[in-house]
Amino acid sequence: MMRTEPAAIVQSVHEAEVREVNALEQRIAKSEDDADAKLWEQAAKVVALLDSGMSQRELAASWINARTKKPYSQMHVSYTSQAFEKRAFQPQPRFRDAYQEVAHAKPASGNGGGELAFDFTAALFRIHDVLSEMWDRSSESDRKMLVSDLRAFLNTIETRVTK
Repeated sequence: MMRTEPAAIVQSVHEAEVREVNALEQRIAKSEDDADAKLWEQAAKVVALLDSGMSQRELAASWINARTKKPYSQMHVSYTSQAFEKRAFQPQPRFRDAYQEVAHAKPASGNGGGELAFDFTAALFRIHDVLSEMWDRSSESDRKMLVSDLRAFLNTIETRVTK
């Protein structure tokens, strides 16, 4: 008869670290879920403010990015409200996914009249944001050149649109 010894349980030297990695994974997932819920809540408040009569521009100027300490852009306000309105009453994806869907939406294709088929408002907001950043970082002489270039650009657009 063969004598059997209880099997020795060998613990990996890495087991404690692996447990900590898994514990961190759980805390990260919880934090992301909490942040996502807060983003949806924030978006609902943005929509409520806009519905109460506050303009996108006014809200953008008042809504301060916690990391940069600078106001958000009007485009960010627009994307946030669109993401909420588009997805709020459906099974909700992560807010950042809904936001990116709006922010990177493909423009409508051909409208039959040969006109430009992209959202002028979104393009103008983007131009405004870029120009605002450039203006803030520019010297007086650079600002004069920027104004001159912008006038030339707007004249070009006007010429193409009125053709």
